[in-house]
Amino acid sequence: MTNRPAKRRLFLVDVWIAISLLFVILGHCSVAFAPAWYEKLKAWIYSFHMGAFFFISGFLMHYTRKPMKNFSDYLLLIGDKFRKFALPFVILGILLSLIPLAQHHFSAKAMRTALNLLYRPTASYVIFLWFIYVLFEFYLIAPLISRAYNPIIILFLTVAIGLSLMRVSNNLFAIHLFSRHFIFLLLGIIAAENIDSLRRIPRLPVYATAIFFLYLSVFHPGLFYPASGCLALPFMLALSWICAPLLRPCRAVVEHISKNCFGIYLYQMIAIQILARFFAFLPNPSSLFPLFLILAIPAAIVFPLTVIKALNLLATRLFHRAVH
Repeated sequence: MTNRPAKRRLFLVDVWIAISLLFVILGHCSVAFAPAWYEKLKAWIYSFHMGAFFFISGFLMHYTRKPMKNFSDYLLLIGDKFRKFALPFVILGILLSLIPLAQHHFSAKAMRTALNLLYRPTASYVIFLWFIYVLFEFYLIAPLISRAYNPIIILFLTVAIGLSLMRVSNNLFAIHLFSRHFIFLLLGIIAAENIDSLRRIPRLPVYATAIFFLYLSVFHPGLFYPASGCLALPFMLALSWICAPLLRPCRAVVEHISKNCFGIYLYQMIAIQILARFFAFLPNPSSLFPLFLILAIPAAIVFPLTVIKALNLLATRLFHRAVH
């Protein structure tokens, strides 16, 4: 295994991330006035989309890794990821928990539910933030896996397969979700390590597997996860191949979305819920649900990007004031 980190940006990966974000946003548009056909669409998306996201996350963790010479380098890396992931997770989680806390008059039971954010995120008021929680856990172990890739990656993969088949139910520290998605982190790391071989992969078998996945997932839903997620990886690759030439004219926009995917995921639910509250006041909102989707998708991207820009501007001004 080479220790030299690859630095060249891959547009195909940016397209994959943008498509994954689109699926995430579509899946989070589950509002009270959603029609029955949307619930079927959501079930299809949820059968694979998180596996695709963790796969590409593992790929990038390994592809963009920096040399780690000692334990101090590891601690510096974890400190950087803590500031990027853990702090926004806690701050946003607390802020979003204030509304249900107030609705329950800050009762002892409500406070316990809110505090679940720290050690049982799927039992808290902001369940959707579990992804950030598990992603940070993956960032804790990915550098160690990359460093010890040879010769024990097969051991890690065996453990990951075992965990996914065990169906772990303990939600403490989101262990059940860590176990469920760990295999995709490893597959992403393996893909990044063998990227030169993957570049030579013939397209026809990938397209054939993608069609097979669509057939199974649409006409025979309920395929066991992570099998459905693994079958969806060729589908995501084929979709990225198809979309990359179409999106190349707006490459800068796609890269900007990809670079800010964490922030988009963090704040997109706010935009969706604000828009949903507005639609709920309209007569027969179910009939307007297609319009809601058309508006919610760009809003769930533009709103987080605006928030990120505003926060960066605020942080820059505060820094200058502190210095001067």
